[in-house]
Amino acid sequence: MDVLVYNKIKDPALKQGILDALCTIADPTFSTPDLLLLNNKILEDVVKHLQGFLHQKELSNEDIIYIFYTKSTGFGMWPLKREGRKRITKITSL
Repeated sequence: MDVLVYNKIKDPALKQGILDALCTIADPTFSTPDLLLLNNKILEDVVKHLQGFLHQKELSNEDIIYIFYTKSTGFGMWPLKREGRKRITKITSL
């Protein structure tokens, strides 16, 4: 399964943290700082890497991470964003 991770994050240090968290599984040929392509990756592996990042860093209310993935009916999109004061530390559902 191919997975795309798009981040809309303003803080350069936070953006770099996402890149560092996913750089070992991203395809450098087709990746940019805003959009990472992860070829033939299991969605759960991507989630595991992002959860490790989210335990260390905190998203602001304006930050959002989108995960686009293939599924049997086409494509799915999974937005990760902070809602109010609640801090995202665990991704709970697909």
